[in-house]
Amino acid sequence: MTTAEYTKMKVNEIREKLLDIGYTKEQVEAIKGKANLVKTLEEEVYASLDFGSDSSNGDFEPNEDSQFVAIEATQDEEIIPPSISDPEWSDYVLSKFEYDEMVDGNPTVDGLRRITELLLGQVNSSSTEIVQVPTKENEGRATAIHTVSVIMPNGDMRTVSGSGDAWHKNTDMPYSKFPVAMAETRAEGRALRRLLQLKKVVAAEELSQNATEETEDDYKTYVNDNQINFIDIMCKSAGRGLDINVESLVKTSYPHYTGIRELTHSQATKLIQELSHYQQNMETIPDSIKGYNADWRNSFDGS
Repeated sequence: MTTAEYTKMKVNEIREKLLDIGYTKEQVEAIKGKANLVKTLEEEVYASLDFGSDSSNGDFEPNEDSQFVAIEATQDEEIIPPSISDPEWSDYVLSKFEYDEMVDGNPTVDGLRRITELLLGQVNSSSTEIVQVPTKENEGRATAIHTVSVIMPNGDMRTVSGSGDAWHKNTDMPYSKFPVAMAETRAEGRALRRLLQLKKVVAAEELSQNATEETEDDYKTYVNDNQINFIDIMCKSAGRGLDINVESLVKTSYPHYTGIRELTHSQATKLIQELSHYQQNMETIPDSIKGYNADWRNSFDGS
């Protein structure tokens, strides 16, 4: 089998072959990216071949007819960075978060901070101004404005600000006991989101189960765009994706659903938890849901 043929294999197929060769699950999971998996498998197959004793010095010299002619491993599943103005930008940014930097499909402020420096440039300054402190008169509200400046790749300085507020009716326990700290964190999250130009994305710290506003209740009732995007990212075959068919995943648990937006917020949360389990235990992924379909939104997302 040639390198080009190896690259046509799915990531899970390459991993299974490495397990068959004798690699442990931990060793396989430590190999990041399809190109590195292909390279490792090719080296192992090459090392197992017996080339006989025709060569006087023991070295194997590949010729033009050899199936092991060295060709550069393609990385057809690597994500090509879009421009920050492209519609695909938000999905690209979300694909860069580690799983522990996402809560129910929403990025944490720590994750936003790391991704900002990864994709945009070094943070030059980051400061918070507390514009309202909790008092009896304002029912314990705190409000903050966070300003962050980043040195962009072209050398320009970009500065944005974001505001955040916190009180007992929009913050869960035990964090509601610290409204100033929560307001500061939320303000930073909004500033970083604005800097990254993320669309339809809310930082995890900005959400609350205790929020009583009608818009918050509506947000909690149905699956939201953040959850859908995160499910899609985890299911993809590229990078660290699981190569799972989104429609099959949903219909396995909810067979009567004709579209992903029929999911409730809590049902989507359960699916994300299920995908997180598969990420740690890939051998448990059922064959019936394997095989990511990049066009699934055309028939299963009614947005």
